[in-house]
Amino acid sequence: MSDINFLRETIELARTINTRDFELGQRLYLIREEEKWKADEDCGSFYDFLSLAGIHSSKASILMSVYKHYVVEGGIDQNKLALAPYSSLYEAIPLLETRKHADVVQMAMSLTRDEIKAESRELKHGECEHPEIFTICGKCKKRTS
Repeated sequence: MSDINFLRETIELARTINTRDFELGQRLYLIREEEKWKADEDCGSFYDFLSLAGIHSSKASILMSVYKHYVVEGGIDQNKLALAPYSSLYEAIPLLETRKHADVVQMAMSLTRDEIKAESRELKHGECEHPEIFTICGKCKKRTS
């Protein structure tokens, strides 16, 4: 296999994984909202289902939240969402209060997750004047004044 084919296949693999994450978010959302987990006698709750499926509850929560905010409420196509990391879309959810869904998706595709977090913090707290500044030790990573 040539290097260029290997690179192209790797890009396709990454896109497939992203698409599958959004599909998983949709399925988990429906399983929880429609209580489909009750069909399995081994599941006494949605969280029992997550455990049975080997899905950590925090990842499930993030995927379902992204699905709910962008697909259910925003009407954004999942294939378009798959072009952005779900973690960036999740961090950008607070921005939906003041911006259109499509604009936030575009931000998630072009900005880093840290840049999106900064935008969300600014929306929540306004511009910060940094009244307290701390130093972090480069060796032990403890915070000092």
